[in-house]
Amino acid sequence: MHFASFVLLSYAIILGSCGPAPGSSRCRYWCKTPENQYYCCEDNNQPIRPVQEKFGTCPPVRLECPQTRIATGPPLTCSNDGSCPVSDKCCFDVCLKEHVCKLPLEYALPIFFE
Repeated sequence: MHFASFVLLSYAIILGSCGPAPGSSRCRYWCKTPENQYYCCEDNNQPIRPVQEKFGTCPPVRLECPQTRIATGPPLTCSNDGSCPVSDKCCFDVCLKEHVCKLPLEYALPIFFE
C-alpha cells in the first residue's frame, strides 16, 4: 500500500466525519456538517499534515452568528485536529459554514516542572 493511500485510509477511520473523496481530483478530504451535508475541507493545494485527534470536545454549534469579529485575523480552516495549533480542535462553525480551529471546552494544560 502506498504511503498516501495509507494516510487517507487512516484519516477516514480516525475521524469518521471527514475523509478522502473517492473519484475527486481536486478535493483531498470531505467533511460533514451537523446537517450531514458534505463539503470539501481540504484540497490538493494544501500541505499534507499529520492526522491527529486532540483531547477535549468542540464547543457547541452556535445558534446565531455574532455581528462583529475580533480583529485577530481570519480563523484557520482545517480538516482535522492535526491542522490546528497547540491544543485547538477542528470544529464546525455554522456561521462560517466550514471547519475551523477552536479552543476546546476541556483541554489539558502543559505542566512545567522547575
